[in-house]
Amino acid sequence: MTVKSATFLYKNYITSIDQLTVSSNTANRKQLINRNEETKFYAIGEGTGLTITWNPGSSKTINRIFLQNTNIKACTIKYNSNAVNFSPAISVSGNEKPNLYFEMSDQSVDDVTVTVTDTIDGGGVRIGQMYIGKELYEIATTIGGTLRHVPDVQQTINVMSDKTTQKVYVRRLRHYELGLVKVSTSNREYFETIYDENRRGTVVFVPYPATGADTWNGWAGHYNWVNAPDMDNYTRDLPENGYDINIVLQQACGVG
Repeated sequence: MTVKSATFLYKNYITSIDQLTVSSNTANRKQLINRNEETKFYAIGEGTGLTITWNPGSSKTINRIFLQNTNIKACTIKYNSNAVNFSPAISVSGNEKPNLYFEMSDQSVDDVTVTVTDTIDGGGVRIGQMYIGKELYEIATTIGGTLRHVPDVQQTINVMSDKTTQKVYVRRLRHYELGLVKVSTSNREYFETIYDENRRGTVVFVPYPATGADTWNGWAGHYNWVNAPDMDNYTRDLPENGYDINIVLQQACGVG
């Protein structure tokens, strides 16, 4: 198993359902990229042989793929007409985990195909979210500070006439607060890039990425950096200590 530092990724390169071809339940494919891992793509009765192909229309360089809230037990993921393996090759068997995170070398692809050959429960394939994209920045291990998970939920509580309540649940949300210290000048430039990227679109944040046999918690989503770019103060007011950087991330909506 490989556990990495918190990582920022570019937003999902899958930007439209028109880029996706599935061998079953085409009408439901929008659930693969709606940015809500709690709502799932279902392929009823398709527990083996299901394929999902992403065709971006022009070549893209990628190095990350993840699947959230899924029942996939065995699958392969290849590129260019499902004929070429990534490095390392992505071939899963005997999986019992609900979330899968893959890291590979930079690879220019014309298309990517996920082929499912077995499911954990023997039923049809279920996937909450599918991400294909590229790393922006993995926070350097030399950087200290805190990473706080800020849980939230979208729901409506209706108070009835007898003072009991009725809850309409929508979704669970995860926000984050990062208080980083001792950030070098060179590493600070990466955060400038992340902030600038988020001026044009969302970014993906993975607080605890992990590849391999152990469990990845599946925490990854599209985020907006919502506070001002607080990255100009020195740690303990001494330039030789590097910079303090404070980031507030809130979960983003939409697809593009």
